[in-house]
Formats: sequence, structure tokens, C-alpha cells
Amino acid sequence: LDFEEPEPTMVATPEGGWELKWEVHNDAHKLIEELMLLANREAAAMLVKRYGAGLFRHQPPPDAESWAELSAWAVTKSHEMTAEPSLLSMASLVAAQPTPETQAAAVMKVRSAMRPARYVVQDEKTGGGHFSLSVDWYTHFTSPIRRYADLLVHRLLLAPQGFEMTPAAWEELTRQVAWCSDRAQASRMAERLVWDRLKLKGFTTETAKTDTVQARVMRITPRGLRVVIAGWQVGAWLPGSELRKQGYQLVDNAWVGPAGLDCVGVVLQEGTLLPVRWVHVSLERPAYPELQMGLTP
Repeated sequence: LDFEEPEPTMVATPEGGWELKWEVHNDAHKLIEELMLLANREAAAMLVKRYGAGLFRHQPPPDAESWAELSAWAVTKSHEMTAEPSLLSMASLVAAQPTPETQAAAVMKVRSAMRPARYVVQDEKTGGGHFSLSVDWYTHFTSPIRRYADLLVHRLLLAPQGFEMTPAAWEELTRQVAWCSDRAQASRMAERLVWDRLKLKGFTTETAKTDTVQARVMRITPRGLRVVIAGWQVGAWLPGSELRKQGYQLVDNAWVGPAGLDCVGVVLQEGTLLPVRWVHVSLERPAYPELQMGLTP
């Protein structure tokens, strides 16, 4: 399951500020990715062939509750999902959406249904698999960032002929693998914190409070909207009080705007683009620093 999304990077401007640049993957990037995926799949197959077990990257399919929620949402978009989790069904849901906004909403829904991948020690009887890559066995043999898990895989592959893992050795490897998963999650959170603050600083430096920008609705709550600023990928909060100032009301846990010329109210949905301006940066816990937005008339 692959989404064609450009990758952001923060670069310094000649004036001493920051701006976000977007890198679009070309055919060379995609070729390298395919070769890396192939190497990792082959390394995993070699572990299974030699040991009947190994260190793998495992991602289970969406759980029943998440799949039911995604399927129910798809029905509201006149799309029927399969009874069991399916990558093809997820991809067809995104492709079936008629506008960029509804496609973005479908991508967000699909992402929210996915479960995280973790390092595991499994044998061929237990079964592994990586759902979003649609492979039975997958490991981290090579990567742009050398992980400790990669080195553990290298040791298993480079062990002398005839070497056998004892039960105690498998137990120790299981402990190391659990540690790798915990550290990987901690590093992702640390990187996300720094990255989010860099983007926030860049956005507030380069954008005046009077400037109108576009924000995409990510999550709808009775208290307001969680949004992302287009072009900056900065998360922000649009409180319900700001929506009410512009005539929006909360109806059945949905924000409904004033009626237009056709006398039909605007119902805000995930993926909708809204014109907003930034008001201030909240330094209150637990979500600080958080960008507070106002809805532009």
C-alpha cells in the first residue's frame, strides 16, 4: 500500500528564516526502494530457510473494530469494503473518491485503520507477515539508517555453517528485539517532536497573523477541529468557539455551517479545506506548543 506523497524537508532561507521544500520521488528513488524491499524479503526468506525462524518486521492487518469503522465510513461514500481486511479494498476506496479533498480524507481513514509494525522473533509455524507490504516474511537487512536490528540479522546470516541457535539464544534475541521496537518508537516520537517544532517556528516566522492559509480537517470533535496547514504540514487546533463565530453549529457530532444560496448547510468533513489564519501559539500542557487557529470569514 503506497501513497504518492512528496516528502517535506526544512531548509534555511538567505534571509535567515526557514521554509518547507517538497521532494517528489522520481523513478530513481522508486527503483532503489524496490531493490531495498527485495533485499529485505530475500534476507527474511534466508532466515526462515536456515533456522526455521528469525528476526522479522511484522505488521498485523487492521483489527476487527478498526476495519468495521473504516467499512462503515466507506458506506457513507457509496463504497463497499471486503468482509476481511484487504489492501486492494483499501486502495480501491482511495481511488474511487472523486475529488482531491475526498481522496485525502480516504487516505487519512486508511492510515488510521493500520496497525503499527514491530520487530518480532517468530518461527515459520507461527507465521509473520507485513500487511501493508503484502509479504509473508520481511526483515530489516538494509536501510538508509543502519539499525541495530539490521546488525542482529547480519549476525544470524553470517554465522558459521552448522551454527545452531539454542533456546537460551532465542530468548535473548527476543529480549533484544523487544528493546529494538521500544527504542524505535521512542526515536520516532523524539524526531516528530523536533520536526513539529521546526515546522511551527518556520510557519509562524514566515506567515503573518493577517495572512489567510488553507487548512485540511484531520479530526472532528465536539470541541473543535484538528487541522493541518497546507504547504507546511503543521498541526493546529481550530476551537469550536471560532467556528460558532462564523455561524457553524454542532449537530449530531458534526459541524454544520450556515446555508448557502441553495439553502443547504455546509457539513465539515475530514479532508475538507478551510481558509484560516493563525491566532497564537498555546504553551499550555499537555499539547504545547500548539498552534491556535481562527476561521477566516
